[in-house]
Amino acid sequence: MKRLLLAVTLLFPPALQADPVSALAEKAISELSSRSDIVMVIFEAKDDVNSVLVNLKTAMRTLDPGGVMNPYWIVGFPAEAINAKTSCGVITGQWYAGGIPHRGPWERIMSRALQQNARAAALLYTQNGEFRLTEESRAQMAKLKNTCFTGSKILGANFSTLGSGIGQNHPQTLSSRQSSAPTQSKPVQLTPRDLTAKQLAGDTLVGHACNRKLEMEVNIAEVFLNNPNQPMDPLFAIRGSVKATPPSKQTSVTPLVGAISRSSGVLNLSPPYAASNPTNHLLISLFRDQEGQGWEGMIEGMGGGECDDVRLISKNGNNPVAFPPMTGDLALKLSDPRMAPNSAMYRLYWLKIAEARGNIDATYYLGDEYERRGKASPQNYARAHQYYQAAAQKNDDARAQSALGRMYEEGLGTQANTKTAEKWKGLAKTTEEAAAKACASPKVRDAVERHTRREKRSANNMGLLTQAITGINVDLGEIAIRKITAKDVISINKPFLCKIEGERVNASVEKQEPNFVAATDQYGRTYYYDNTIGQVTSALASGIVTNMIKAMPYSYTARLKPMGNGRYTFEHGVDSELLDLGYIEKRPVVKESQAKTPTQVNKPENKKEDLARAAEKFNNSTQEPSGSQVPGSSQKPADQNQEVIAEEIPNIEGWARDFFKKQ
Repeated sequence: MKRLLLAVTLLFPPALQADPVSALAEKAISELSSRSDIVMVIFEAKDDVNSVLVNLKTAMRTLDPGGVMNPYWIVGFPAEAINAKTSCGVITGQWYAGGIPHRGPWERIMSRALQQNARAAALLYTQNGEFRLTEESRAQMAKLKNTCFTGSKILGANFSTLGSGIGQNHPQTLSSRQSSAPTQSKPVQLTPRDLTAKQLAGDTLVGHACNRKLEMEVNIAEVFLNNPNQPMDPLFAIRGSVKATPPSKQTSVTPLVGAISRSSGVLNLSPPYAASNPTNHLLISLFRDQEGQGWEGMIEGMGGGECDDVRLISKNGNNPVAFPPMTGDLALKLSDPRMAPNSAMYRLYWLKIAEARGNIDATYYLGDEYERRGKASPQNYARAHQYYQAAAQKNDDARAQSALGRMYEEGLGTQANTKTAEKWKGLAKTTEEAAAKACASPKVRDAVERHTRREKRSANNMGLLTQAITGINVDLGEIAIRKITAKDVISINKPFLCKIEGERVNASVEKQEPNFVAATDQYGRTYYYDNTIGQVTSALASGIVTNMIKAMPYSYTARLKPMGNGRYTFEHGVDSELLDLGYIEKRPVVKESQAKTPTQVNKPENKKEDLARAAEKFNNSTQEPSGSQVPGSSQKPADQNQEVIAEEIPNIEGWARDFFKKQ
């Protein structure tokens, strides 16, 4: 019976491996890669792995015990696994609820915890349909593969890199067997982007906003590391002030604090805690303009207004060309409302920038945001309808199609029209059916069958090992695929998931028991006993385990990623293959006016002349700038192949104020 239980431990689904760490890591890669909100921590403990697991889980929840912003455990998915023999462990968590992850502060805490508890450790985040290593974890993962994943698929997996500059230094803090002798810390090598940010210290950004009605001077006094002990902190902190002159000519000067991203150059400023006014808060958000000669952005709260046409240039001739142009994907990340929870403008502004830079998801989210605001101001329903219509027609977005059906049904932002509502709802349903047709296609089913055959071969190999160890013959049978359905469908032209469901057939667990059992007494005499009870017990136990295996549902998800011309990449865990599914029929579009979205209608035009006048007026009272080219405000979409920078900027209205309050 004990041997039978051992066999169950070795072979029971969903992971056919004896090592629970490898099993959970492979399960996470198989089932969670398509999500964008998962973090996985893999480590080799210095001491007792159980104690280390408790310490690390406690550290993961330090910043947010309620699980709102930082990792909390995934519903319906194992949170952790350990292997006492290898001293290895893995922890899975849900990283954030749908916006930009605030990685820096959390990873600084995790870095200290891992330094104290682990010989080696790696952090992996889900991004673009796969788990990706942080830059600092790459060397650590190579060590972990040899220690924790011997014989696992992960041993041969090549993980992409998520990005560097996240407030960690794993190669130094987690390297095994470090010398106890004190070492001299090496000075940090500043990158061209770091130097550009540092040059802002003592500079003044001059320009205008609000259709030239507001003249602005942003004075930057200091640019420095938030924590000198964390040279890889992704942010430089800033102290300064803003001088603004509205049409009334009553100039006001407001102190500012904030931060600039060392990777993207996004600059966010607001008054320090002591100067904040909840009823009339001030918020400035800036980024490099398209030409790289100046800054553009938004200002909110200066005299109670909201302006999205801030244009500034450096008085000292410094330009932000070292920073990359803004991309639609990064702008969408920056639109997370948690970045500025008290701002009515911030999310809409960055969503519009994302749409102008070519991010097709932003169009739908703008409609969703305006519909949400329509409850307080019904005129916003019309704007929501306009964005939904653009997303539905141009991007084939099933979410927008469904939303239009709801708006026509309820008469929100348009006249109620049951017939048109049914057409849009039907179109959304047809989009989902097209994805379902792709998932259920013979070529996808063939790919699924190939995957199950590979799984069967792996199970057979493990079964032979189990039989050699325990004498128990375990046959997990064949996988009968019953249903393949589509889920998480946005458009037939964007990645979606195929859910595969089936069952095991012809599974069996057998243990041959002899008719008689030999035993030797204390005098060396051999006796033979009838083993009928042992045979009955083994048969009953084998039958129970066989029924358990047959009854356990077989289910997993694979990802279909459109590659163009009817070709899709079928991705499951670390396995992928290219499938040619042929032509998928396009759905007819509901005929409506092809109106542009408000963002496209109201794109700001090039105002180089206005900036030149503002700069000239400023320089008449100061010194001449050293030959800076005045920027424009081009809204051309960014190159879609350009790398999206992993951004990490904290709550604008809280983080900086709380930090400087302590100084």
